[in-house]
Amino acid sequence: MYSPIRTLALVITFASSVCSQGSDDSLYEIWASDQSNSVANQTKLGVKGSFLWIFDSDGMKNQLSGLGDAKSLSCIPGKDVGPCDILDVFPQDLEEVKADGSPTGKKLKDLDSFGRLHAVVKDPFNRYVHANIFTPGGGYSGIIDTETKEAVALFRHSKFNTGKARSVHMAAWSADGSAILIANLHGKAVERVNVGRDSDSRILSVEFDRNATIGFGSNMAIEEGASFFRGNNAFGRPLKGAIVGDYANADLGDLTPNGYCKEDGCGSSALPSTDESTMCPSLPSQASRTTSI
Repeated sequence: MYSPIRTLALVITFASSVCSQGSDDSLYEIWASDQSNSVANQTKLGVKGSFLWIFDSDGMKNQLSGLGDAKSLSCIPGKDVGPCDILDVFPQDLEEVKADGSPTGKKLKDLDSFGRLHAVVKDPFNRYVHANIFTPGGGYSGIIDTETKEAVALFRHSKFNTGKARSVHMAAWSADGSAILIANLHGKAVERVNVGRDSDSRILSVEFDRNATIGFGSNMAIEEGASFFRGNNAFGRPLKGAIVGDYANADLGDLTPNGYCKEDGCGSSALPSTDESTMCPSLPSQASRTTSI
């Protein structure tokens, strides 16, 4: 049976520390997100590619013992050392696919803003990480297997009428690992990916659920629906993915269920809008001021 990886209680900027749950709990890996461009000569920072640095316990122990710097592990077959380029982890010939299963006619290499790996977030079973690919306007999120370091799935999130339209800033797995809640920051929304697993917590299916989308802006509208990517990862194995549900069932209204503006000044709310002379709106009594969303 697979021996999963778990995250240590250690906070490093854009990094996760993980260790094996086998017989020796001193074994671990450190996963660090590097937002640098992995393609040279870009005119802006964090817009094309990124690096993922993964260090194991043996390398770190040697470095701490003065036996040389730890070397990053590889995520690509036939390559001995990293760092891992996300343009290799998610191959650029992956095909973008619409909700109905038909191709958009574009490959990942044809699309913009695939860069700035903002974080990798481990699942409750330490088997997978969710990769937040943050470049504003991009809106990509992926899943990577922590044992093999291979891509499992890749989505492009909903594009909204919010200027920058979409970006994936942060994400959190549900406690049972059956869903990922994803912050579409520039889209002003939270979106969900459903995760199906076997009895050993191995992922069997991943589905972007349009029913679960919640908007937090005002006058929100979908300009382009979510998509997923089809094709083989760097190990020659097919990615998983599907789009389910309907945006008609999503919560894109201006108000929370109890009638408050999700975004100040939405024009219709149980709370008065702020003006230039008032930094905070008047609130209900202390007993009733909790806002449910």
